[in-house]
Amino acid sequence: GKSCQQHIGPTQHRDMDKMKSNKKTLSGTNHPSREKEYLTFQQLHMDCCEMDVEDFYGNKWFLIIVDRGTDVKYTVPMRTVANLYQVVDRFLQEVVMPYLQHYTKRSTVECIRTDSGSEFCNQEFQDMLRKRRITHSPAAANVHDGKAERAIKTCVWLTRTCLISANLRKPFWSMMLETVTHVLNRS
Repeated sequence: GKSCQQHIGPTQHRDMDKMKSNKKTLSGTNHPSREKEYLTFQQLHMDCCEMDVEDFYGNKWFLIIVDRGTDVKYTVPMRTVANLYQVVDRFLQEVVMPYLQHYTKRSTVECIRTDSGSEFCNQEFQDMLRKRRITHSPAAANVHDGKAERAIKTCVWLTRTCLISANLRKPFWSMMLETVTHVLNRS
């Protein structure tokens, strides 16, 4: 059979030198989106996540919004995803627009990236985006928006860890999620 060394790594120095030279030529992905620098609120990534139990306010879902330019995360607990377009519209009105008016010359977000879920690909959401002149860029069917999914995974994992560490019950998830989001944005 094959020795374990073939699977672990190089066994001779010439192989290690070749591996180092190959590693130097790799500079990550060469996708065009990696080359572009994004401004604050130029592109937003969004996704929804359902939690195990309702919190004390009756919320079972949360919307996560990740700013591509700054990697700042915003979380909004919701009772249902049926009124998602209203939640996003309110976020744009109360958070994004005041920032853009005060600090930039831009009047709106250029693009919102989501998965192809029915909560984002419906007429009300599309009408709201059209009214604000924002382009919607949904991922292909059965493909998730990696930036939003990674943020959800991190926030949910840290929220559950904090609940366990503090010996709190699951209905405290929304308050702990707010704390986790604050800490992630500050670190």
